Amino acid sequence: MQILIGTDVEIFLRGIHNKKLIPSWEVIANNKDNPYIFENSDLSNYTMFIDNVALEFNIPPARNKAEFKRSIYIAISYIDDYLTDRCINVRMETDFMVTLSEEQRNNIKSMEFNCNPDYNAWNNKYNPPVTNIGKHRFSGGHVHIGARFDSPDEVIRLVKRLDYYLGLWSVSQCKDEEIERRKMYGRAGDFRPKLYGLEYRVLSNFWIFDSNFIDEVYDRTMMAVKDKLNIDNQIDYFKDDIIDCINNVDKQKAYQLTNEIKKKCVV
Repeated sequence: MQILIGTDVEIFLRGIHNKKLIPSWEVIANNKDNPYIFENSDLSNYTMFIDNVALEFNIPPARNKAEFKRSIYIAISYIDDYLTDRCINVRMETDFMVTLSEEQRNNIKSMEFNCNPDYNAWNNKYNPPVTNIGKHRFSGGHVHIGARFDSPDEVIRLVKRLDYYLGLWSVSQCKDEEIERRKMYGRAGDFRPKLYGLEYRVLSNFWIFDSNFIDEVYDRTMMAVKDKLNIDNQIDYFKDDIIDCINNVDKQKAYQLTNEIKKKCVV
């Protein structure tokens, strides 16, 4: 079975000199329904568009890690060139969380979200829409998996394995402020069913600017798909611990829990 891996990434923009947050709508006019297609015949499967104050980009599905990594680098490089050509004093922000000014919060565009409802694999329910938006905005680095699944239950099991292989690892690597994001979305088990497979929505974009992290995200996604440890039963047993660890960004617990589940599987 061929597995395709992709990602959609939200990034923030900031002024080089004044360090002010620059809303994406000030540098691009395209929305999700009419995305900007990269201006190169070889890059026609790359797109970007406004996502609230952030700029979101999508890459084509990758058949292997080298393609996945290359596509991310291509997208980041293209956006950097785009900003340089059109907005001399604007660059990409590597942080996943920003605080809006009062003026930005009062702009109706900062209240608009592109997200369709997502689903939670642990409680088998759609997540309620975010209503208490507040002054912070967060950027995601979601992982897309293209594969043929025999049933919805198979998709649910994979999302739970992703929480083990990828979600727990992300807790040990991300910033403590991630807990603010997970009060609203990106919680354990969050995903969106797709015609081609699924979108795993737990990760922020903390990994997107680090070469080693990109490798880890791809490798751990494939580990979840192949699951040589056969961890399904153990994951269900440790359900509450996994959810608590990811949602509360408990770094110490993430390390302990990962090892404990792995040991039980090996035994």
